[in-house]
Amino acid sequence: MNTNSRPILLLLVVLAASWLFADDPEQATEPLINEKKVLDTFREMSSKDTWSSRLLRSIFIFERETKKTDESMPEDPIESFLNYQGKTIGNIRILVLDVFGTSVKNLSRKPDYWLEKTGNALHVNTRKRIIRNQLLFHTGDKLDPLLIAESERILRNNRYIYDARIKVFKNPDGSVDLDVVVRDVWTLKAEVAMYSVDKWNVSISDENLAGLGGRLHTKVKFDPEYKDGWNWDASYRQQNLFKDNITAEVYRKVKVGSRNKGFGINREFKSSLIRWLYGTNFEWNRNEVSILRDDTDPVVEEVRYTRQDLWLGRTIPINIENEEGMANYITGAARVIRTDQTLKAAYDPEGHIQDSYMGVFSLGYLIRSFRKVSYLFRFGVTEDVPVGSKLELTTGFEDGSKNDRTYYSLYYLYSLYEQDYGYFSGELSASGFKRSSTWESRQFETSLKGISRLLYIKDYRIRQYAMLQYNVIENPIYSNQMLSISDKEGIRGLSSDKSGDKRLRLNLETNYLMPFQFLGFNFSVSVFGDFALLAPENVSISSSKVYQGYGIGLRFKNEHLVFKTIEIFLGYYPVMDSSQDWNLFSRSASYYNFSGMGFGKPEVIE
Repeated sequence: MNTNSRPILLLLVVLAASWLFADDPEQATEPLINEKKVLDTFREMSSKDTWSSRLLRSIFIFERETKKTDESMPEDPIESFLNYQGKTIGNIRILVLDVFGTSVKNLSRKPDYWLEKTGNALHVNTRKRIIRNQLLFHTGDKLDPLLIAESERILRNNRYIYDARIKVFKNPDGSVDLDVVVRDVWTLKAEVAMYSVDKWNVSISDENLAGLGGRLHTKVKFDPEYKDGWNWDASYRQQNLFKDNITAEVYRKVKVGSRNKGFGINREFKSSLIRWLYGTNFEWNRNEVSILRDDTDPVVEEVRYTRQDLWLGRTIPINIENEEGMANYITGAARVIRTDQTLKAAYDPEGHIQDSYMGVFSLGYLIRSFRKVSYLFRFGVTEDVPVGSKLELTTGFEDGSKNDRTYYSLYYLYSLYEQDYGYFSGELSASGFKRSSTWESRQFETSLKGISRLLYIKDYRIRQYAMLQYNVIENPIYSNQMLSISDKEGIRGLSSDKSGDKRLRLNLETNYLMPFQFLGFNFSVSVFGDFALLAPENVSISSSKVYQGYGIGLRFKNEHLVFKTIEIFLGYYPVMDSSQDWNLFSRSASYYNFSGMGFGKPEVIE
């Protein structure tokens, strides 16, 4: 076969697979191996009252949810509470369910198998006061559907919560009682990651230490590139201090070539009902930076500096519609950043590494609500999808010991989710520093993301994902600002040293979710096709060859454990120069995500 025709053929295979998965289930042809018959056989075997059947039931669990269950989930989180608007809230009961064998939708469900019962006995459930502190309503308040829906979402947003539901019960006197039902996640995690014989990590963490909502993480790293052959990370993060959405964190993070430590206290934008936001952060940094030069290779320099910031933000509501859960408001924030260099670079002819004070101000307009979806990035867990639009302008001035610079940034986002079509978002951003009449590190990005509605073929759920993105970087200062096509930067699973200042990428994926569980783990088969154009300075991107990656893999996760989703892929890269065509690789995070719809301290993109 002609080598040039292989990429075209592979692209056709990916598109054909996507078309097949999106086809009408009524018209789907009978497969050579009838998976339904195989699954029915396992169901029949596990239904008998024998020791082997009980063992099979404890490790191989057929999902209890169906297409009808998916379609019954309300898209609008406000809808189920509108009938109780204005009613006086009476008793508020907090129910914290065990990790395994329970359900917030069916409180009568109990753990059936010895594995579930053993796991529950070893787990410390979230304390009820930790749940109560996150609620936006109290006994005696008039019921506001938006406050109830926001409270549900805030609870689900915790990594130690599997799912949350607030149920309303009407009393004879016209008041209502509320049941706040949450189901825990197994939050203790121990991991060993080995990259080679002398390069490996051991980590232990708990996302809900003693049931108090704090995250403790420790990691020991062994690598001959460290000074003593090893080093360590540690952090502790506590949310919702003083019942006021305040988060405190202290950390020490170490990588080869960098060492960072610090602490911060910040009031986060968890709910559109929050009006004032604020925080302060301190950090000590020791990094190796790679400074670009026009004539030769970049110069690697070690720098050390401390940084402190103080910020204050405010939201001004314009309109909040309870029926839609839509909040419209103006946002504004100001931030002061102080940087003190304790070890400066020997090579820095243009004076980029300097002591400085920087003031940053942002002004924006935000329209936001949420939709409840499942099987988008996770396996059946309720996911709150942010939709709406955001426009934000940011500007700042850096007063440095060597040079002064002005910063400008523009960001626009629009996103929506429709049950009949799926999720769509579009983003546009531009940022950069201006020193005298010269732009530095000027960046431009535009992207489109699309996720199909949940499709069905018999008992199987299918979703399709697509992302189109274009990036430009002008006059970068450091080498890590250059654009790449490696892995998450362009073509997943690819390791490449190619770089440029213009990049166009297209990422396609189809997920085929399996209708069973094994030891509580859910599985999906994924097929992907990635394409990228990359061009250096003064070269048109249309002159670039089309770099490509194709692959198939398995994704699996137990949603009742805090462990990340595990992805194992086999990738094929047909047009890369002097690199292997095939690569077996793994990932622990989705290649796609929601576009940000939050608000906080003004950020500076460097």
